[in-house]
Amino acid sequence: MRKFLCFLLFPFVFSHLYSQAKFIVPCDYLLLNKSKEILLKQVGIKEKTNKNDGKEVEAYLASVNLPKGFPYCAAGQYYCWKEATKFYVGLYPNPVPKTASANGMYDGLMRKGIRGAFIPDINDLIVWKNTHNYNGHIERIIDVNQKGWVVTVGFNTSSGTKGNQRDGAGVYVRQRNVTHFLGRMYMRGLIGFRTNK
Repeated sequence: MRKFLCFLLFPFVFSHLYSQAKFIVPCDYLLLNKSKEILLKQVGIKEKTNKNDGKEVEAYLASVNLPKGFPYCAAGQYYCWKEATKFYVGLYPNPVPKTASANGMYDGLMRKGIRGAFIPDINDLIVWKNTHNYNGHIERIIDVNQKGWVVTVGFNTSSGTKGNQRDGAGVYVRQRNVTHFLGRMYMRGLIGFRTNK
């Protein structure tokens, strides 16, 4: 009975050892919406040969100065923001750091942000981290449901619950939960955006 109880409590205890946080970063309303518009246009993009390649995938990687073949979950997110800034040249700075690292992006935004309540919201970036190293995964929330469930757009993921969740073959809409592991990765935190509206 004691072993069974420990097994049931392990996910709860583990998630609190890695306390999740949310940081809020200032961002212009127009830039936020344009980046989301660009993000949604990427849904359905697939790799050419399942080796982190293809015209669009290589454009994501080039936006952070990497060649084809590298993981692109964070590069894809950055690409959407970078492309959005082209509509407002000189008006609104890109709040998202130029990096292909999900946790590097989280760290950079965390330093610029203020701590907020850990409540998922539309447009939040959701970040996972491997329990043993700095590897991770990042997606953007496009809808919020009940009990921690969110709908996201993820780059370099698979199309369903099976397959590699953080190194898949394209850009897909996914269902995630802010309290659940993603493979061997725990949910590290959220980055939200405070707009002028």
